[in-house]
Amino acid sequence: MNKIKLMYDIAKTMKEKEVFNGFLQVECAKDSTAIFHMENEFSKNLTSGLMVAKIKTEMDYQGKTFKHESNTEYTQLSKSQSKGCFRGRHPHFHHRGHGGLKGLFTGLTLALDILNRTKVEPQTDNSNLITLEMNELPKELQELKQHFMESHGHGHAHENHQHGHCLMKEFHELQNPKLILTAQINKNNEIESVEILLSGKRQGSLDEGHSLNLKAKLTFINN
Repeated sequence: MNKIKLMYDIAKTMKEKEVFNGFLQVECAKDSTAIFHMENEFSKNLTSGLMVAKIKTEMDYQGKTFKHESNTEYTQLSKSQSKGCFRGRHPHFHHRGHGGLKGLFTGLTLALDILNRTKVEPQTDNSNLITLEMNELPKELQELKQHFMESHGHGHAHENHQHGHCLMKEFHELQNPKLILTAQINKNNEIESVEILLSGKRQGSLDEGHSLNLKAKLTFINN
């Protein structure tokens, strides 16, 4: 099967959708002990701009326990409506070598590397199972992780945010991380689900070893 053609068909099909309904679940464990759990049931209408989300979050990390539930509903302005709303505000982005031609070819190299590693398994019902396994993250992806951590590690004093940042840092510092991505595509080239598994070892402050595992699954309800 032509992987490029399949990826194009999937992207085109999902781009033409006007309504997205689904469910996101994220679980993190350290040494077989659950430390983070999040559920997000969402609905987004791209025509009206209406976004509805029901989120549950639980964290038990570094001796601190945090639970939160929220129901959010808002309408996101279209580009024509929002034009001029932020007049005078100019966000600053520090690319640190990720911009320009170098950034373009870095992104292209990463995309082609991921495509090359991706396996497509046609199913008997004309659906497809897409699998990506990485026992070693590409250099370009490691650089993007480093850039993300640096850009999100400053200027936030809230305690729960700090614990979330420390948790992110632990996964960022994984040794020999293993990444497995599985996507189920139906016969209409719609994404039914995407599951990501990330695991590895990390040395603690006392030089003790810890195992870390993250599982995230995004499920779309296609009508």
